[in-house]
Amino acid sequence: MNNGVPDGVSQAFAAHEAFEEREGAFAATTARFDTRILVVDRDESASRYRLSLTVPTLSSAVEGPVADVVEEGWLDTFRLRLEDAAMAVPTDSGIEVPTANVDDGDIVVETTFRESDPERAPRTAKALINYVEGTYAEGVVPGYEYRPPVSDLLASARHDDSDTDPGGPMPL
Repeated sequence: MNNGVPDGVSQAFAAHEAFEEREGAFAATTARFDTRILVVDRDESASRYRLSLTVPTLSSAVEGPVADVVEEGWLDTFRLRLEDAAMAVPTDSGIEVPTANVDDGDIVVETTFRESDPERAPRTAKALINYVEGTYAEGVVPGYEYRPPVSDLLASARHDDSDTDPGGPMPL
């Protein structure tokens, strides 16, 4: 074990190009938002991981004011969409429905999952991270000027869409 992390888990995350170890946890180097994956417990059959992503609230992500009703509706929709996170992973990983709690202009999204094979844990974590980031990007509200990292996420989504001019409209 390394910093409380089983060796097989450390090796699997180290071998995956999208992660690096930071202070006994793992962070996704390819994510636009802050991420943290911890091994929270382990038994003889599997390890349980906690995945946390910190994303900005709508009002923190944009220039200018956001009406309370828009902010609340956006957050409710984001939370509802997160309920389908388990569909992002092709295996049964015991994924708990993510929570999304507001904390001082940020939303902390957390979920746990179990993997018996340490090699699958980074793939499961990456799929969940991609799901949360994609869900966030799909939920952006047109008509606002977004600040980084959201503006970067949207620019990347526009750039990755080969049928769309990089300066074109926001993907929906």
